Amino acid sequence: MLPAQLEHILRSAGWLAADTRILSVMPETLEGGGLVGNVQRLHVTYAHTPGPGTFIVKLPSYQLTESAAFSQTEAFFYQQASSWFPGIPAPVYYAGDENYLLLEELHNGCFVKQLAGCNAVQAQLAIRQIAQLHAQWWDRDLPAGLQWVQALNTSPAGNFCIQRLQAYGGEWPALLQPYLPNITNRLGELQSLLMAAPRTIVHGDYHSQNIFFREDNVTLIDFQFMQQACGMLDVARFIATSLTTELRRSMEYTLLESYRACLHAQGILYPTHRCLQDYKAALLWNLLPPVALHLVKVMEAGKPWPAQFPILQKCITAIEDHGAMQVL
Repeated sequence: MLPAQLEHILRSAGWLAADTRILSVMPETLEGGGLVGNVQRLHVTYAHTPGPGTFIVKLPSYQLTESAAFSQTEAFFYQQASSWFPGIPAPVYYAGDENYLLLEELHNGCFVKQLAGCNAVQAQLAIRQIAQLHAQWWDRDLPAGLQWVQALNTSPAGNFCIQRLQAYGGEWPALLQPYLPNITNRLGELQSLLMAAPRTIVHGDYHSQNIFFREDNVTLIDFQFMQQACGMLDVARFIATSLTTELRRSMEYTLLESYRACLHAQGILYPTHRCLQDYKAALLWNLLPPVALHLVKVMEAGKPWPAQFPILQKCITAIEDHGAMQVL
């Protein structure tokens, strides 16, 4: 991005004073990009009046056909965040029609690798924040301005998963063989379970590497998979992928009760038995997005399946702990 382009974007959005000039913009490619999107840090120097030293730019990936649709979903979220999602911090400078985002770089906190896992305090913060998002749209019809938030069976993220799994006709790796054939044959049934009322707006990719943790609050990023579905879609994704198995086993029911309590504080009753049933169905869906991404590499790039699946192994352990396959 050229200095004049960045100046124009920031000034048009009201983030840059009329007399502030940008001298240089140096891009730095960051981890976290890949098939779904590319992420860069822009290092910026100014002529006189200082401004933010860095920005984050997120662009679609050319490796994935669906990437533009994912990017458009995320741009819609940031464009409308202050109107429709007032309880969700949205650190954006620019989200236009050009399929790129200009985001604030987050400070004074951290992301947590999924394999390392969050601690108990971070887990509670994450669950309470996502409950706040879900409560805003719990069992509500979406207004015309939110028609871009599509149901699980028609959303870009949902279609991506379903189409990839249904197109695959090869052998499943040994770890996945006991689960994926049956889930693939019953995708319609699984979708129905996750779209049954009460539905809400879900983040869709809710794990610790998309959550910026501070001491007493969190900021969410990466809204490309936002859709309308059962709230447990987010809760199960976080609990199964973003805690160690040991911590999950010791506190997952506590986290589910915290989620229900947050909803109850907003006047929403979510019975325990329904919560647990939805949780089991969502544990199964956890397998689909990462498997679909693996299938892009296997089917389109001709790469072999990985030798190990550490995140999927955590998901499968949670499925086994709850006997979740029995919901199908």
